[in-house]
Amino acid sequence: GVSRTPLREATRRLQSEGLITLEVNQRAIVSGLDVSEIDALYGIRIALEAHGLRVSTGRLSAKEVRIARTFLNEMWQAGKRMDLRGWTSAHLRFHEALVVEAGSHSASAMMRLAQECDRYLFVYHRTRPRAPQSRHQEHVELLAAVQGDDVELSGRLVAQHLATTAIDLIHDLDPRRGVTAIKSALELVDPGGGCAWLEAHTESASI
Repeated sequence: GVSRTPLREATRRLQSEGLITLEVNQRAIVSGLDVSEIDALYGIRIALEAHGLRVSTGRLSAKEVRIARTFLNEMWQAGKRMDLRGWTSAHLRFHEALVVEAGSHSASAMMRLAQECDRYLFVYHRTRPRAPQSRHQEHVELLAAVQGDDVELSGRLVAQHLATTAIDLIHDLDPRRGVTAIKSALELVDPGGGCAWLEAHTESASI
């Protein structure tokens, strides 16, 4: 009893959230949650976004800062309304705004990874509906760091920000699973300190 237009739109939205995959014959299959994929995706994303923020640190124009603040405010407002879809859209644009000075090719690669991670981000927020507000300060600190001149701080903050989401979600799904790719990326971004942070956060996540 449903016409094709709303059905296609519903299918498109489910696919964009990674909840279904479409086979060659367009048959929709419900996607499973692959814990190893979370580790792999976030490991790559940590390395790329840390690079993007480092390159952009101290280089954002006044207009680019205003754009980032606009998305930051949209995230806060959507979080207060418990509007997960609105928050996710603004969140993607905010992260994109932070790496704009890394160049279009790098930014595009980072955003493709971020979109692939969104299906897992939806799962993360289903069990943590207050996270958009409780973790808002992390996004405020990211923008402040990119406006500054400490490139190492920018890279470290975004690495820990992304790793927190991935590690907590992996622990929810499979507490025994390791985070090899994430550990490697943290070591790359923050030699010496990355492993110490990971050990402390993993321990707190298991409590």
